[in-house]
Amino acid sequence: LINNAGGGVLGAVMFFFDLSTVKKLEDKVHGLERVEFWSNISSRMAHEIKNPLVAIKTFTQLLPERYGDSDFRENFSEIVNKAIDKINNIAEHLVAYSKPIMLQVQSVAVGKLVEQALGEASAEIKTREITVKSEIPEDLPLLAVDPEQVKLALFNIVSNSVDFTPPGGSITVSARAVGGDYLQSRPDDVAALDYSDHGGGPDAGFVEINVFDTGPGIEPENLPRVFMPFFSTKIQGMGLGLAIVRNVIQEHAGRIEIESFAGNGTACRIFLPIAAGAPLAQADPAAKKPKPEKTGRR
Repeated sequence: LINNAGGGVLGAVMFFFDLSTVKKLEDKVHGLERVEFWSNISSRMAHEIKNPLVAIKTFTQLLPERYGDSDFRENFSEIVNKAIDKINNIAEHLVAYSKPIMLQVQSVAVGKLVEQALGEASAEIKTREITVKSEIPEDLPLLAVDPEQVKLALFNIVSNSVDFTPPGGSITVSARAVGGDYLQSRPDDVAALDYSDHGGGPDAGFVEINVFDTGPGIEPENLPRVFMPFFSTKIQGMGLGLAIVRNVIQEHAGRIEIESFAGNGTACRIFLPIAAGAPLAQADPAAKKPKPEKTGRR
């Protein structure tokens, strides 16, 4: 508005901006992102499904001429079954990622969920001769979560740590209670997704579950991409593990973050809400243990 000396309105000025160029650029960027996304999906799917299919096809082609060989039949049964299990595992991951999550929230003990997740990953852990330390206090407040969904998330985190931990390395799982305001003070230099709607009040409490491995860490340029579906630096794998974890934490209004220490391992932390009425053990953020010196972080 244009006013005169006495405060009266003389008129108005309107400004018009042509944003068509900006809109076209945004559409082009989004289009490129979609192309990259579907390109990643197709390449991952082709790679992951092709390998077990090659094994199945090879053995089925040899079966007619070598059916009388008992050793061949035994190998055929073992290898083909493993290949089918792998394809089925791919399908299960795709379903877990794509289907809506319908939470069935219960009050659950943290230690029970961690124990179950470690139990499901025990075969992988034993094969790679990895030492696992579970440091879960018995007096932690109960969580208000869907136990099956959180167990799946914890299993995916542990399984991912196992894949990147060298034989003879170690994985440590720990937990503690923190106040809701603690999340507001988290550092900005970690790969994090925060879905918390608790507002940081004194009654907003969480349990922090930390999975730390002694693997090589994550390259700084890859850290911001770890939650993207179908992104993976592993030769094998769909790249859906952490994307599924992200979806689970999102539905629980929690937070997930990954902090990598160059050459000294990776810490994956999830923050999940405490059940209503559960006592909150007050945690002092300043009392955190010192971390290894980090280099090359974003």
